[in-house]
Amino acid sequence: MADRKMTINALNSGTRVWLADFADASAPTWGNVISGQLNLLDAYARRIDFTSPDGKTYVLRPADELATVVMRPRGWHLEERHLRIDGCFDQVLGERPNQKDRLREDVSVTAAELIAIDSLDASPTYPGLVNAVQVGVRYIEAWLRGLGAVAIFPLMEDAATAEISRSQLWQWSNAGVVLDNGERVTADLVREVATRELGAIRTEVDDDAFAAGAWQRAHDLLLRVALDEDYVDFLPLPAYELLD
Repeated sequence: MADRKMTINALNSGTRVWLADFADASAPTWGNVISGQLNLLDAYARRIDFTSPDGKTYVLRPADELATVVMRPRGWHLEERHLRIDGCFDQVLGERPNQKDRLREDVSVTAAELIAIDSLDASPTYPGLVNAVQVGVRYIEAWLRGLGAVAIFPLMEDAATAEISRSQLWQWSNAGVVLDNGERVTADLVREVATRELGAIRTEVDDDAFAAGAWQRAHDLLLRVALDEDYVDFLPLPAYELLD
């Protein structure tokens, strides 16, 4: 949403619905938050356009050819250090933050059931462990640079993918899961894989690009949220503290 040209392209894409995601698919830098809102306002008023440095112009198609926008806001229950109301942005929601009064009382799932890995008809693999580390580091690094939707191997990923990756690492290491190669998942094994993958990334992108990125911080944060004894509720909470 923060990219004006991409906002126009999304509306002109021919799809019936476009999810303008300010949550999982956007890193909440102040620039991203404000630019995204301005772009949507201008699109609604049909005054949005964009001209590239080489002179190419982007404008909206006729109204009946545009995608319908479904805007997913960033949760107002989350910290927003750039704008506070009486000390907390959440207070504008009154006594019903995040619609917690609309719970599914007919659904009952225990904590034990949520982490019962042995109930799955699947076998954890070593390549799966490596992939969780790779995706976690690469996504967090991009998020810390202000990107929310990121191409990785070569799918487009958002914050939910990084949440899944670090949750898998936390669950496997805490449960002592045995992989297909006979190795037991431990914190030391996760750290070993993370160290090796960080070195592989340095080789892949070269030393200058590595230093200019947020790779070390991403590596450290992944290990923190994947291996700490206490499972942090939401990956972007500690990540937001590192966001410029």
